[in-house]
Amino acid sequence: MPATPTLANLTVSQRPHFRILVIDDSDMTQLVLSDMLELLGHEVVQARSWLQAENAAQDQAFDIIFLAITPPQIPPQLTSSSIALASSSLTQPYWVTLGTVLSNEDWQPHEQLPKPLSQTHLEQTLKRIHDLQSSH
Repeated sequence: MPATPTLANLTVSQRPHFRILVIDDSDMTQLVLSDMLELLGHEVVQARSWLQAENAAQDQAFDIIFLAITPPQIPPQLTSSSIALASSSLTQPYWVTLGTVLSNEDWQPHEQLPKPLSQTHLEQTLKRIHDLQSSH
């Protein structure tokens, strides 16, 4: 059985290119995740708070949003549409949470990545997202 190809094994032209918003109040996690994503050829915008994320979404559309802010900073009215509605995109972004981010009955992430971050888990998640988008 052949091994599943990883994004790192693909040529630059074969790799998907995503515009990604990273929402995280930790400088270290934001730096590590952003570097990992940029090395894979993605465009990354960083936000340290929910307000910064909403402002960024007003200026541009995102394919994927990585959410890793601590629960006290997540607004109680969080829904997946709160940032998507501010976005200029016609499509809804794909939400990925890092570590333990609380969800509620109105909102569930599409994917969850454990902390500490792993290049393998990140690549597998991005490949799944790409495959899902390609099938539509």
